[in-house]
Amino acid sequence: MGSQVTSPKLHHYVPQFYLRRFANDKDQIGVYQRASGKTFVAPVSQTGAESGFYNILTEDGEVSTVIETEVLSRVDSDGAAAIEEVLTGPFPPSDECRSILAAYAGFQFARGRMFREIYRVQSDFMMKALAQQMTREHIREGLRDTAGAEPTPEDIDQIEKILREPNSYTVAPHNNETIKVMMRMAEDSYPFFFKRRWVLVETPKSLITTDEPVVMWVNEKMKNSFFGVGLMTADELRFPLDANHMLVMLQPDADITEDTVVLPDGARHLNPYHASTCYEYIYYHPDHRDSLDEVLEIVPLSTQRPITHISSGFKDIAQGDTYALPVKPPRVKKVEWSEHCLQLDRRVFEIPRRHDCVTTIDGFGSMSDHFHRSDPGDARPL
Repeated sequence: MGSQVTSPKLHHYVPQFYLRRFANDKDQIGVYQRASGKTFVAPVSQTGAESGFYNILTEDGEVSTVIETEVLSRVDSDGAAAIEEVLTGPFPPSDECRSILAAYAGFQFARGRMFREIYRVQSDFMMKALAQQMTREHIREGLRDTAGAEPTPEDIDQIEKILREPNSYTVAPHNNETIKVMMRMAEDSYPFFFKRRWVLVETPKSLITTDEPVVMWVNEKMKNSFFGVGLMTADELRFPLDANHMLVMLQPDADITEDTVVLPDGARHLNPYHASTCYEYIYYHPDHRDSLDEVLEIVPLSTQRPITHISSGFKDIAQGDTYALPVKPPRVKKVEWSEHCLQLDRRVFEIPRRHDCVTTIDGFGSMSDHFHRSDPGDARPL
């Protein structure tokens, strides 16, 4: 219990060390909020964070901050050292550095609010789709198991009415399940970063970053393809490392010979797309507000977060809210991390399961089994 008193309340989904690479000497960073269109300068310590974001419940029902204080703190420490080596040492980096930075990029891709929203929307959608198939007997069994007593016909009628009106309720997975998915996604995405062709882009003008620093970019032809875009199929994975350097990870067979590229006008070409993929916030160096103004002039951002529609096949759901799903995480074959990679305690992958969802309906369980098949097959985007 003593450790909980000193545990941080604010959990950073964008690490402080990373934000400081875009901050001034007062440890402040410029922030643009997509929803309001407001800009302000904030302390790094208060930016890219949310209270209790990575809290989990132990088997004893205690709140634990182990993900923030032991797992992600280790990930961030190793990631910070790897980025420093990339920017100050020879490029391409050593295999050890490359492996650690690939693992860090995987965590950054999966740890933010956008990925969490994707999982929430998928869980909500899947549970509602399953609910459409439930019979009165299924409802009776669920209520009996939950309440420990035989439900009345009126109880069954009430639940059946809710189930047949999917827009009248929402289902959200427990934070334990969400974080387990985050951890698995971070590990599974590692090879997609490690195996790519890495190019370090340098630009004299200031780069911006966002609350989703790792983004996927595809050419116009691929955007119209039948196939989805994921970490495997994206033409480029882009990751700003500081205000003047961006790591661009190309397809392994990309036709480029240079390892480092200097683009005098690189910020003007790179910043707008990066800004457009933010979940809610754009971050920039406070002394270079012109970099943000240029972005907003080129690409006026919608106040709404990026959205896409899930085709449900169920009329009621299809007529409901448009779901926020701007990035499609890939389904991958199991690939072991390299010997140089982060040696995390495997116990972090044994987060206690929670069978309670945040929902208006009793009796539903965890969704994680629906998204982790025992034989996922070849790597491909979902």
